[in-house]
Amino acid sequence: MKNKHSAFNLSGIRHIYPFQSHYLSIPHRIGDGFRNSLIHFVDEGAKGTPILFLHGNPTWSFAFRNLIIGLRGKHRCIAPDHLGCGLSEHPQGVVHRLADRSHLILKLLDALKIDKVSLVTHDWGGAIGMKFAVDHPDRIERIVLTNTAAFPSEKISWRINLCRQPIIGRCINQHFNGFLGAAMFMATTRKLDADVKRGYLLPYRRNRDRLAIHQFVRDIPMHPEHPSYRTLASIPENLDKLRNKPTCVIWGMQDFCFTPFFLERWRELIPHASFHELPDAGHFLFEDAGPECLNILQSFFADPALKD
Repeated sequence: MKNKHSAFNLSGIRHIYPFQSHYLSIPHRIGDGFRNSLIHFVDEGAKGTPILFLHGNPTWSFAFRNLIIGLRGKHRCIAPDHLGCGLSEHPQGVVHRLADRSHLILKLLDALKIDKVSLVTHDWGGAIGMKFAVDHPDRIERIVLTNTAAFPSEKISWRINLCRQPIIGRCINQHFNGFLGAAMFMATTRKLDADVKRGYLLPYRRNRDRLAIHQFVRDIPMHPEHPSYRTLASIPENLDKLRNKPTCVIWGMQDFCFTPFFLERWRELIPHASFHELPDAGHFLFEDAGPECLNILQSFFADPALKD
């Protein structure tokens, strides 16, 4: 379904985000209830098992643009914007948790009549995607993890922890757009050009459109009493369900948020995976080392030896 209404003018970034926009109204669970949400997604290419790209915070499908361009010739590439993010609906007064976001991925794939996908995940996309994967291992072909965590940890950047505080965090994340503004400088080792900055900022220029950025930060579960702690903890407890899935981990080693500590934890949890370290890349590794990431993914998805 196409949606002619959009609050976002893409004309200034079409030359670097050259995709047709697709929209679906998805019925899904949220908290103890249900709602319909308008979800935007990119759907390019048409061959083989789809690759599902799941972005993190504070980004959107724009982050995967160069990977999609490089892979769509041989693969179907689907990149949704999480609810409240990118070009998807930005509802107000609704709290989105990790479990809700994972369930929405399930309902999106059901709506698209897709039985099986490979995952490419980044940041929060890792927890969202891996929760979906351990709950539905039969619907997963391959997994790619990049600068992400899908397990509880006491390690957290002081900058991120500051943004988690109820009052000052909302001021930073939502009212002043400080979380995304800081990411434009701190998440890369290379200066982003003006068009790329414009692309990242485009869906988050208004206060109301930054609610999800704040909610993502607040949903980081740092103690067992947090509403999302049990959801996150269930992922490493069930990773055995995915032990036969070909898995690739790509890591920007200059990440101030997901430091090499998190990479080493992944080595412990999924020793069967292939690991690729990018020494000069930061958290936005697709910006700092895009060609390297694309080469790794092309080889990973082309390797017939990795078939189940």
